[in-house]
Amino acid sequence: MNKYNCLLSRIASDLDIRKGDTEPEEYYKSRLIYSAVSRIGYSSLWDKLEEEVPVTIEHFKRRIETTLNSYLKMYPEVESLYPDHFDEISDNIYNTFLATGNVYHSPKRISPSANRQAFINGIEFLLGTSLSKKVSISGIGTLAKNKAGNNILSVSEMFNLTPHSIIDYWKHYSEQAKFTVLKSDDRFEFLKTKPSFGNGYWIEKPDINTGISLMRTSALGTRIYYFYKYNNNEVEASQIPYWLTEDMNYLYLSNGLLASKEVLPDIKYQIDGAISYLQIGYLLPPAEQNMIMLYSWPKTFLNVKSNFSRVIDTDVLKAIIGLLNQTGFSFKEEY
Repeated sequence: MNKYNCLLSRIASDLDIRKGDTEPEEYYKSRLIYSAVSRIGYSSLWDKLEEEVPVTIEHFKRRIETTLNSYLKMYPEVESLYPDHFDEISDNIYNTFLATGNVYHSPKRISPSANRQAFINGIEFLLGTSLSKKVSISGIGTLAKNKAGNNILSVSEMFNLTPHSIIDYWKHYSEQAKFTVLKSDDRFEFLKTKPSFGNGYWIEKPDINTGISLMRTSALGTRIYYFYKYNNNEVEASQIPYWLTEDMNYLYLSNGLLASKEVLPDIKYQIDGAISYLQIGYLLPPAEQNMIMLYSWPKTFLNVKSNFSRVIDTDVLKAIIGLLNQTGFSFKEEY
């Protein structure tokens, strides 16, 4: 931490990134580097290139990769914690920024989003902040701590989170379904509604006598989703509109269904002082998952895209728990 005029210590102070009580020094350094290179990538959105030449995705990613390469040469003790191919890191940072509204993408150029703030439980979540603004960072997401809330925009609105209970969401759409006996040559797979979910979410046979559930076509490509119920050895189905299921949005329905059956796994967490370790038991719907990806670090940078094992600032976690509890996601602290 003291090499190069205490560079990593200054990054930790500038970005308000604190070490966990039992966190290994090398992992703390790797978290600092990950957040620092994300900030460099973000700053590149304001780069002045040749006249009339816009900042491109390639330019953004290249800045991240060259900066990461420089840091790992300076701190070879953490090099083994990162993948050999730096594009895994730059792709993940770009995709997370794009999915959460930190950058705007138009043909042949990217730009920072409009400045927005939203407050909950002592944390002010920030998007589109100027480079001159003092911010804290958790993962690659910017925030301010110990703020009083007076923002008109809610966190749910800012990140497009569902404002409704996921159980109510499930009931609203499933109770509108109009069922007919399924007659199709397509092959189908059926949502697993009993733990465990570690080996996948879909099975080959329908649930029997369990009420309404979900099924989908099993062929790769654009899948078609259905509500279904199994009666008298027949599958009765009702096709779900594409807009309810595209881009993994079916997860709002599957999370709501499992929550209504009281089998949706808890999001488990273990507090280690300033940071907490998250273990997500079931993939969250896209907007909620993307927000957690933005405000957390991967548990291992060799699997930077991991949706399930994450590390997060403890204060930020407490704010997110308060937020997601309102819509039916449950958290469980482990000791």
